[in-house]
Amino acid sequence: QLTHDGCLWRIGVGKQDLTICHKINSVDNKEDCYSEVAKAKKKIDICNNIKTLHRIQLCHRDVGMAKQDLSICENIQRTDLQTECYQEIAKATKNITVCDKIQNKYEGVMCGFCLPYLSKDEAIMLIYNSAKLLNTNGVLYMSTMEDSYENSGIKLFSPYFRLRRYLPQLRRQK
Repeated sequence: QLTHDGCLWRIGVGKQDLTICHKINSVDNKEDCYSEVAKAKKKIDICNNIKTLHRIQLCHRDVGMAKQDLSICENIQRTDLQTECYQEIAKATKNITVCDKIQNKYEGVMCGFCLPYLSKDEAIMLIYNSAKLLNTNGVLYMSTMEDSYENSGIKLFSPYFRLRRYLPQLRRQK
């Protein structure tokens, strides 16, 4: 079923007409219309109509790929979108030197409730290896339960299910 906004989106994108995109009520549809027109016209300044940070980054990626413009890719903050931009340009231009621009660094690494399943040495390696993946101001987020490490061991949940768990003892900063 085509809605009024959906109809405007189709016409706006089809005609590459920003004045039609402006008439769309739904923020998602409106910003997607701007992004599609920016990509089709290969004009990065059209992305300035978008207010949602995530969609701005998507718009920059799409225009960068459409124009095959590495300088646009370089200004994308999200590592995953920047990488996609570089990969598509490398593929389209068949230029392997573009691949050298891809950085395997991230803004954040998230480990949810994994420490109880790792020994102390494995946990240290996880933290060390995660830190190497982070940008300078990147964040490592870890959630866990806390207890004395001496209470680690096999936990019997039923006669058929047992689990070895390790309980980290966290130090508090003063």
